[in-house]
Amino acid sequence: MSKLKLLIFIVLILAVLAAGIGYFTFDLDNFLYSHAKREIQKDITDNLQGDGIEILFAGTGAPRFSEKRGQSCLGVIAAGKFMLFDSGQGCLDRLNKMEAPVTKISHIFLTHLHSDHMSGLGEVINNTWVQGRINPLEIYGPPGTIEVIDGFNQVYKEDIADRIARRGSDDMNIDLAYGVPHIVTVTDNEAVIAYEDNGLIIKAFRVDHPEWQYSYGYRIKYAGRLVVISGDTRFTQQMIRHGKGADMLIHEAYSRRMLEALKKAMVAANHHVSPAALDYIMETHTSTLEAATVASETGADQLVLTHIIPPLENWIAEKIFLIGIDELYDGDVILAEDGMRLYLAKN
Repeated sequence: MSKLKLLIFIVLILAVLAAGIGYFTFDLDNFLYSHAKREIQKDITDNLQGDGIEILFAGTGAPRFSEKRGQSCLGVIAAGKFMLFDSGQGCLDRLNKMEAPVTKISHIFLTHLHSDHMSGLGEVINNTWVQGRINPLEIYGPPGTIEVIDGFNQVYKEDIADRIARRGSDDMNIDLAYGVPHIVTVTDNEAVIAYEDNGLIIKAFRVDHPEWQYSYGYRIKYAGRLVVISGDTRFTQQMIRHGKGADMLIHEAYSRRMLEALKKAMVAANHHVSPAALDYIMETHTSTLEAATVASETGADQLVLTHIIPPLENWIAEKIFLIGIDELYDGDVILAEDGMRLYLAKN
């Protein structure tokens, strides 16, 4: 055996011995304990005390399933609170993947009651309670919100009873298992205060989402900053009026060019879904160029596009989606994606 081969053989033997010694001396139980301790400590000390507004995009798509974009859900951390604006299907899973402090969610604001804006609400209420949420979950929304919450309460009724029976009321406060509804009613063109505390002011204003009497956008004001959320709306002067002075305008958008091409293809293929469905989308939502016009007219510093239609599965589609915006709006344009976080520091 050559000296080189002998050296390699000795090194391999030493490596095997070292691995064996490490296996027998490694304390798995202590490792698991240390890991669990870190996770629990992180959960306890999640910092909600930032001096500005943090925005978490947990659902930037529309009703159609997309691996890249879930149904509507926006997280906002401000004034020591973690709030959600809409709670579409699967939003809690996406928030967990973002390592958001989900057991600290204290308020949910609904723009309207289309399913893709509230179908994940029951999961948020129930699962955060199971995970250890210790505060009530206050849910603000338009007329009809009480019935929605009552429905989810019925869905989880047996689950709640079983958990209380097994773990006891001392461990699981049954009062926290249910959402607490608050009705926000906006009857004219003026914005109304939906919630106010510790310098945080959240106002709701009506937008034009045809066939919905109550469909809202929201103004979030804190630390000298203003974030305006459009909710679902077609192009409207209301958005321009209530978006004035926004540091960040978060607006829904669809691509007219893409939907017209899709409509043409559906007609050619005699598709089972009526092309009129695409006409309905374009009649009740805001195009990319219209959203750019709103941003320009409001003087918003940033335009963040969300509720993206179609879902844009690759970077080429994203580039096409943004065509023409820079001709109408010269501010910062961001195409939101699930998992994105943005921060506005105190002004």
